[in-house]
Amino acid sequence: MRAMRAALLAAVALSGAGLAVGSAQAAVPTQDSVRAGGNAPLPGMGGAFNLDFAVQSDPSGGNITGHAFFNIGSPTGPPIEGPIICFHVAGDTAYVSIDTAAFGPVVAKLVDGGGPGSGLDRFDAITSNSTPVNCGFQSFFGEQPVVGGDVVVVDAPPLPASKDQCKHGGYAAFGFTNQGQCVAFVQRGPKP
Repeated sequence: MRAMRAALLAAVALSGAGLAVGSAQAAVPTQDSVRAGGNAPLPGMGGAFNLDFAVQSDPSGGNITGHAFFNIGSPTGPPIEGPIICFHVAGDTAYVSIDTAAFGPVVAKLVDGGGPGSGLDRFDAITSNSTPVNCGFQSFFGEQPVVGGDVVVVDAPPLPASKDQCKHGGYAAFGFTNQGQCVAFVQRGPKP
């Protein structure tokens, strides 16, 4: 009987530990982001785009940080880089607009379709002659699979701007598990 009770207590302790781990992993992201590396074939031209993206912003596309770079054909091909002038995330797709010296505004589209090496991630890019550049509504040529790398897109939920948005179950829309967490976030901002 004692052995069975000890085994039962151990099982309860393990399941409780699993819950603690699971809740720690369920943290809601507060930043939209895209990270990408690898290559995407250049259709009809041979060679490939070589990708290096690490961009993040708040959920509304403000406070953009990071870098966006790709080059054509080889690691020494002409670089397409410059200041990021627009960043937008919608679900599994990120749009990054770069103000390049050589080509003017260029919008890159990165799609997170699967894990590393799955062949389901995709990339496309196009020059844009609209000002200001609209990140998400461009006519792209055709997405190419990303090989030898990965695209990871995070679409963070919007952030609450007032305590009232947390009330009457509103906290759940922002990814919080209870109203107190939501109100605390509004009062102090995101934890570092």
